[in-house]
Formats: sequence, structure tokens, C-alpha cells
Amino acid sequence: MIRLIFCARRRADIDALAFRRDWVEPMREVAAELAALSGARRHELSVTLALPENDAFVARQGFAAPFDAVMELEYEDGGKIRDALASDEVEGTRARMRQLGASYLDMGGSSVFITQDIAAL
Repeated sequence: MIRLIFCARRRADIDALAFRRDWVEPMREVAAELAALSGARRHELSVTLALPENDAFVARQGFAAPFDAVMELEYEDGGKIRDALASDEVEGTRARMRQLGASYLDMGGSSVFITQDIAAL
């Protein structure tokens, strides 16, 4: 499996509740649309929970603060991602994602990348 993974970090001036309400909720719809248009087998949008255990992981291991949300799109192969990136229809959805991101995300603190399931190697 090939996965497109987007890790979102909210801007410092956006509180967690506003982020969930104003970015996560609309992003769920956009993620589902992107998955359908790009031929993803599966998609998932997860948000980080405000738990003492998360704080403990960071403090104990010296990790950076966790991302606020993670979106995963799963594909059979990388060709679907290439085709999606070249599609005008998908570009419209990606533009909506960028617009949401500009208002709520710390773009320099967020990340996007493609991975491969190691069982497929």
C-alpha cells in the first residue's frame, strides 16, 4: 500500500476547540471528496486528544509536540497519486484544502509525505 499522509499543526493563535470546529469538521468533507476523486481505497482524518499521556510522551522522550490532526489517504499504488496530482478536478479540491490551511494551520510546522507499507517491499 502507498499512503499520502498529511500532518497538520494548528496556528498558535487558534485554540484547540476552534480548530476542531472550524478546520476539522470542514476538512472531513474535503478529505472524503479528495479520496473519492483520487481513487483512494481508504481515507482517515484523526485528531490528537488532549490527554496527559500525550504530554508525558513528549516530556519523557524529548519529542516535539504532537500534530493536531493527521489525514491519511491509502492507494494500491503510486500511479493513482500521480494521476490525482495531474487532475484539474482534484486540483479544485486541493485548492479548498489550501484555503482551509491558510486560515488555521501553521504551514511551516505541518507536513505531507508519501509512504509505502513495508510488507509490500
